[in-house]
Amino acid sequence: MSDAEIKDFRQRVVTPTMIAEETGLYRNTIFAVFPAADVKPFRPEGLEAGPVYLREVAMSGISNHLKKR
Repeated sequence: MSDAEIKDFRQRVVTPTMIAEETGLYRNTIFAVFPAADVKPFRPEGLEAGPVYLREVAMSGISNHLKKR
């Protein structure tokens, strides 16, 4: 993958580790927020890709959680 492709990927999707690095939240907090916010892993065409989430959906769930704190 080129640097541009990696940058594009990171703008579209996110992992809990990336969220933790960007927000300072603990991974356990992130994993607890996702089900409550109905955030589900990104599964293109049904493929299991592990804990990879669409950035827009994941960060919206995290943002809503932080507003409630």
